[in-house]
Amino acid sequence: MLSYTYFFHIIGIKLDNLVNNIVYLVRYELFFNFFNLNKGGIAMKFYNLKLRKSVEVDEKDVTLVTMKNGRPAARATTTIDGQEYTMFRILGKADAEKLQK
Repeated sequence: MLSYTYFFHIIGIKLDNLVNNIVYLVRYELFFNFFNLNKGGIAMKFYNLKLRKSVEVDEKDVTLVTMKNGRPAARATTTIDGQEYTMFRILGKADAEKLQK
């Protein structure tokens, strides 16, 4: 029975490089899913509790706020089916810096 390390060594790929490339691709995909860059513009995903579904909001409708405990958050106001909803999303420091720019 061949091990995976031996198989990848035969075809000329080191297993460590393969794992690093997979981790890089996963991070890349998560970044693009978070900011939804595949559709041409930056949009953030929020979860609407009243509708119980994920909602994509354009960057122009998102504002950066700071909560009472000092953590950054994004607040979005959007109209869905004639009703206006306000949604919040807690951000990390890196995401808040990206949103500020």
